[in-house]
Amino acid sequence: LQPMGEQKWSWNDAREYYSKALTSETKAERDEQWGNTFRALGQIMHLIQDSANPAHVRNDPHLDLSEFIGLLGRLDVDGLHDYMARQTVAAYVGGGEISPDSSLLESGHPDGNPLGNLFDHNIFIGSNPDVTLGSNVGVAEYANANFFSDDTIPFQPLANFPSYSYPSLSELIPANSPFPAGRSYVTLLRLGSPSDPRARVAKYTGNQVLARFGFGSLQYDLIGQLRLDDAVYDAYASHLIPRAVGYSAAVLDYFFRGDLRIQGSGQCYEPGLDATQFWVDFTPAHPSHYQGGQGFTLYFQ
Repeated sequence: LQPMGEQKWSWNDAREYYSKALTSETKAERDEQWGNTFRALGQIMHLIQDSANPAHVRNDPHLDLSEFIGLLGRLDVDGLHDYMARQTVAAYVGGGEISPDSSLLESGHPDGNPLGNLFDHNIFIGSNPDVTLGSNVGVAEYANANFFSDDTIPFQPLANFPSYSYPSLSELIPANSPFPAGRSYVTLLRLGSPSDPRARVAKYTGNQVLARFGFGSLQYDLIGQLRLDDAVYDAYASHLIPRAVGYSAAVLDYFFRGDLRIQGSGQCYEPGLDATQFWVDFTPAHPSHYQGGQGFTLYFQ
């Protein structure tokens, strides 16, 4: 969120562009700064959306080198990202987005900007995953605690990257929903009941009879494997996309939070002055965002 290196699209940059968009002398200058403002905000919102992808918040790199070496460069793709490239966001927000609790943007954050709480509110400390189900946690906390990425499923042959305490194998429950022959899924009760397709967190491959008795034992890997497939990605998206949309919208709401309710306005003339004077009677729509003594400047063209 802060300026780094040569990039010019941080939160502070967006505020600077916004000020110039409102106050620059020419229309061309103002239009350019409006473009810069919304590009910066878009890139910040993109960070929110990236934080809703488990691979991004579980240190699971998926290098796409297909541009350089063709199909071989896609052997380790980010499965959820690849799946969503074939879907529409609208398909997952029919029930509405999940907006962050207002307290996230009213409390402090170590970097000095409450916006950081949308990413990580420091509520989830690695041992309390149930707290992540509310709307007062960062989107990265939610994605990290409740979803696997392709290469961070514990005790799997391809789990070459850092492992995390949650989701834990001991809390996985076999799904009892009917699925196509040859498929069996495991669910996470925090996300729904074993009969709820949205609670799927992995596909189980191997001996399906033994699978029902193996979870909670570190030896279960001898009889089968956990993998992610399109049915799992679909379940993940049903939870993650509404939160990504709601938290992204919160970035815009917070940025443009300086609403003023105009209760009256007018103009007056004073003898000896060539300029017209204006008066405005206003009340802040959100008093906590405006402190007494702050300056107020009216610009007009």
